[in-house]
Amino acid sequence: MKRWFVSKFLWLCIIIWYSVIILWQLGEKVAIFDILSHFYYFYTLLGIVIVGFCLFSRNTPTILTSWGLLIFLLFNLLQADVLVWRYSGQADIFYLNSNYAIREADEIIAEISRHKPRYVMMVEINQELDTRLKQIYKNTIYHPKWALSLGFYTNEDIISSQLHTLSYPVLEVEVSEFTSFLVHPLPPITKEYITLQRENFWEIKELFNASVSQKKMIVGDFNSSFYSPVFKKYFWDLHYTGVYSWGKLWPLAMPIDYAISNNNFFSTHGTNFHISDHIPLLLQLD
Repeated sequence: MKRWFVSKFLWLCIIIWYSVIILWQLGEKVAIFDILSHFYYFYTLLGIVIVGFCLFSRNTPTILTSWGLLIFLLFNLLQADVLVWRYSGQADIFYLNSNYAIREADEIIAEISRHKPRYVMMVEINQELDTRLKQIYKNTIYHPKWALSLGFYTNEDIISSQLHTLSYPVLEVEVSEFTSFLVHPLPPITKEYITLQRENFWEIKELFNASVSQKKMIVGDFNSSFYSPVFKKYFWDLHYTGVYSWGKLWPLAMPIDYAISNNNFFSTHGTNFHISDHIPLLLQLD
């Protein structure tokens, strides 16, 4: 009786597990299903636990069924940099969602100084941090608007810049080496935010396609995982590295900060610098 109950319970777990994976593929049409795609790391860890119990059950169909899905999850998970170690080298670009409410400006400035970037891009940047960065970089652009604040800092010449006031603000900056679009749509946790995020993704892609720059990138906190069908719809054809950038408390970590390019002209690294609720992305230009 006990073995029968365990077997049925494991089959129920496997069915729920498969159902969630299938449902998030419908996320483009049903927004609530899209949110499910963000917790990919959690599902993979859960799958390892289920497979472990299935092995003890000695039920061959149960074992094979659970292993099939776990292999699928692990294969996709390996596309991302899950384990991020501290990158100690010099970086051309330092990007961070610095969390507008943060007050640890000294630590962030020290981390930036350690990597000696020629360009700094930030979202959710408050005025204190903006003031500190302006003491280091002579050419700066700052759009102050709480969680939608955007900042670009460099000692290189800025050829042109434009703040696109769309569903969410998008900061377009052209320098000699590239054109960048700095973005931060808010999390799709309400019906309004879901609509705005999808509008913003379309707007970002249109701006990106319209740019005549040979080297162009979209950088920011997308609040969307690359496992998401909504994200894939707009950005799957471009180049990026999936770094698990948000969430110190795994298994809820998510890859939601990206540097996306048209022709893969830079490499992306993460760090384990956790002053913000996001880790920085460090970009090395080729």
